Amino acid sequence: MNAVRAIRNTFTDYGEVLRGLGTTAKEKPLKVIASTSAVVSVLALFNTNPLEPEVSHRAVLTDAQSQLLTLSRFERNSSSQEYVSNTLRLLGERGLDYWDCALFTVAMRRDYPEKCKSVLCTTENIDEVAWADRFVDVSVGGRWWNLPRKMKDYDINFD
Repeated sequence: MNAVRAIRNTFTDYGEVLRGLGTTAKEKPLKVIASTSAVVSVLALFNTNPLEPEVSHRAVLTDAQSQLLTLSRFERNSSSQEYVSNTLRLLGERGLDYWDCALFTVAMRRDYPEKCKSVLCTTENIDEVAWADRFVDVSVGGRWWNLPRKMKDYDINFD
């Protein structure tokens, strides 16, 4: 009987909260609209954040590389080509970390390990990379935001 009473009390409490929301909605409709919009926005960002960011990022980068490969090397924008190929190389070398922040995901470059044998890891190729320069891309709202910016005018060679 205690469990039934606890459930009944819980439903009574929720009923009172809903009645209070109805009263507040009548008295302060802008406050209710603003708070409801904020809650819906947070839920939408949470639901569109990729579950497997590495797979999502690789798919988007592969599509971008396919777009670049349909062009001759004389038509490709070199900065777009460099960004896509460097990011795919980092993905292949496990050189990216993905930080899932619930509402968005950040892709960041890792430090090279001390035992790295790649030519890119030699001391003359490693510069002290500023923390802000480690950011590769950010996924918010179900899309990666830096890649489209880098792919703008990918079919125009400015060189």
